[in-house]
Amino acid sequence: MYSDAEISLLENVSWFLVSGHGTAELTMAAAEALVEGLDTPSLRDLAGLEPGSSCSDVRVVALAAFDELGLPYPNLDTDDGQLFVLRVLCRRYQDRALSPRELTSWAHANIGHEGARVAQDLVMLDDELDEIGTPCRSIADVHAEIEVAAAAFLVSYPRE
Repeated sequence: MYSDAEISLLENVSWFLVSGHGTAELTMAAAEALVEGLDTPSLRDLAGLEPGSSCSDVRVVALAAFDELGLPYPNLDTDDGQLFVLRVLCRRYQDRALSPRELTSWAHANIGHEGARVAQDLVMLDDELDEIGTPCRSIADVHAEIEVAAAAFLVSYPRE
């Protein structure tokens, strides 16, 4: 099982890799990991990076920190890499920084119906949003289901 600090590092580096943004959040996650007792030279370097650091510098230092900590470096071509990005998106959705459609369409496009089972509720809800307008189904109903599915996903993944 990953510690909360390790999950935060995995989420933040995944978001950085997919978006190219989030250096400040990643360095904060590294600082919080240090406070929680995770301590390596590269983790200290990661915590000390400037917000304007180049993407290549951030990747090099993050990769070294993950290697020293024994954490798998997120690969966005794998289920785990995509699922850690989905965790970030679910949190952003809960913070109202992302719309329900943005959340479900990312899950549908990147994970898809053949992807990880743990994400399928969000993938299928994207299909539901496409079919809004039937008398028995309102947008409020689907949005409420997305809220529940996002919260359930955050509780269920990762379970290492």
